Amino acid sequence: MTILVSAVPWLLLLARTKCYGAVRVSGAVVAAVAASEPGTAGTNINGDKSMNLFRSPSSRSVSLGLAALRIATGAVFLSHGYQKLFVFGFSGVTGAFTHMGVPLPGVMGPLIALLEVFGSIALIFGFLTRPLAVAFACDMLGAIFLVQFSKGFSHYELEFLLCASSVALIFTGAGGFSIDALIARRTGPMTTGPE
Repeated sequence: MTILVSAVPWLLLLARTKCYGAVRVSGAVVAAVAASEPGTAGTNINGDKSMNLFRSPSSRSVSLGLAALRIATGAVFLSHGYQKLFVFGFSGVTGAFTHMGVPLPGVMGPLIALLEVFGSIALIFGFLTRPLAVAFACDMLGAIFLVQFSKGFSHYELEFLLCASSVALIFTGAGGFSIDALIARRTGPMTTGPE
């Protein structure tokens, strides 16, 4: 972390002065990419376009990023759902939801436990990503506003981050490395009918 924090001012300075090269910061080499001469924009010290920090990502990079987001978000939900389903059981989750003041705890407790286990597995593989992301966002909004909100932000940082990740997946979808994308490729483009 120290390396990253100490490297940021150097990277900004190099980008601002339109220099390129390598800077040694706390033992780590940090390459900054910018143009030193007209016509060389987008090239790095190797003379190719392999490391441009300010270019738009390729569709492959976006799909890899979305896969990482899905897998990480799904793993956290799976961990919490596993505990609800297999450690506490439906009766334990219902009791906890009752104690926390969640409406309809006999329905919501088991529903959330099942969502967090089976929905997270589907999310990891990128299946039904958008509908599941809506359900997970609602799950986290409920956790924030019904349980954690009165305790302050430091008590619902995880829920906030999971909610934001879910909202991002609502807008972006699963990405190219997913079952959703495989289904979309097999079915072809959607049509709305004759125009």
